[in-house]
Amino acid sequence: MPTTPRSFVGTAFPRLGLLGNPGDGYGGRALATLFYDFRAVVRVSEAADFRLVPNPKDGFQFDNLGEAVDSFSGGGCEDGLRLLRTAVRRFPAVVAESGCRLDASWEAASVHVGYETDIPR
Repeated sequence: MPTTPRSFVGTAFPRLGLLGNPGDGYGGRALATLFYDFRAVVRVSEAADFRLVPNPKDGFQFDNLGEAVDSFSGGGCEDGLRLLRTAVRRFPAVVAESGCRLDASWEAASVHVGYETDIPR
């Protein structure tokens, strides 16, 4: 009997923060709030290979080179895949810093990591 791949899902909500300077009369205080109207969701699913799955809204497909250049000229290189790449790179260090141990098999993990968001950019 085939088994269904397991998936793990995490959700994060955006926050807005106002930061003061130590000399501005507010003593460097910060004010922050979460917004529950928007969210970012990451899904990690068992798979036969390791893959970072881009979100269709990130726009990695263009009609021509000119369209791609125009898209990237306005700071369009800030996408969710950049965050996923950073998370993958930092994973072993974060686990070690938490006091947990990984056995040697973690490097052979085969998962698909994807995300979706409705946070305005």
